[in-house]
Amino acid sequence: MADEAGKNSEPFVIVVHAGAGDHPKKVEVRLLRTIKQALRAAHSAVSYGHNGQTVITTAMSVLEDSPLTNAGIGSSLNLDGEVECDASIVDGSDPNAFASVAALKKMKNPTKAAGKVLELKLKSDLPCGLVSPALEPLAAVNE
Repeated sequence: MADEAGKNSEPFVIVVHAGAGDHPKKVEVRLLRTIKQALRAAHSAVSYGHNGQTVITTAMSVLEDSPLTNAGIGSSLNLDGEVECDASIVDGSDPNAFASVAALKKMKNPTKAAGKVLELKLKSDLPCGLVSPALEPLAAVNE
């Protein structure tokens, strides 16, 4: 619920994880900094009354923009040595609100692309999942 200033007045919890694995101490410190940055960004989005999808994509964009995580620009490489990403998004308040994207090579933030597919899916007959190159027209969501 938003108060008069448009800020969220309901209690909320944000959980962010950046994968698993063993990291050198220097990398671990930087990774924790990135996680805290994602939490702050999500908290700000919630505080200003943004919907869950915006909160999720805000936090994920921070993680996807980091070369330290296995998401976005830091993703594992495919057999051709290129970053190739998958992402999905779910809105638990609607059993039909889920979407995914796969095999993305030219999108900085695949979670934003999944969010765009979700928005379009809820307004049309678009399938719940799209694979590149069918996603190339959605590249603008990452600008």
